[in-house]
Amino acid sequence: TYVNLHGQSKGIQWVLSERGLWKNRMMLECALYKKKDQIPDVIDCCACWLISNQPGFLEQHGQIQQEIESHGHKVLFYPKFHPEFNYIEMYWGMAKKYTRSHCEYSLPKTKELIYQAFALISVEKIHSFARLSYR
Repeated sequence: TYVNLHGQSKGIQWVLSERGLWKNRMMLECALYKKKDQIPDVIDCCACWLISNQPGFLEQHGQIQQEIESHGHKVLFYPKFHPEFNYIEMYWGMAKKYTRSHCEYSLPKTKELIYQAFALISVEKIHSFARLSYR
């Protein structure tokens, strides 16, 4: 049945009902949904989880990603909760290690040390971090 909503959004219940996925007394959001990045196997515990796993929603890219890709570039996202895949974490780690080892526990000196730490890390070292993270 076609219903003209005159520019209004349908809502999660409407979309799931159209797809035959709505269940009576389905919760909009459950405790598991809030941990969805940690529990990937649950797919129909609540309406939010169910709709977020529908093909149209999974394939939708954000506006920034669409803009970047429209100019012929690729957008690569690092997996959440895996800093070992992101070489910037190695860069920050090395800078923090230097700063801690030379710290005099004053804010002006710490600010100075941070800039020194970044300056001491060579481009070659950053490239080696990148190579390590892609293994």
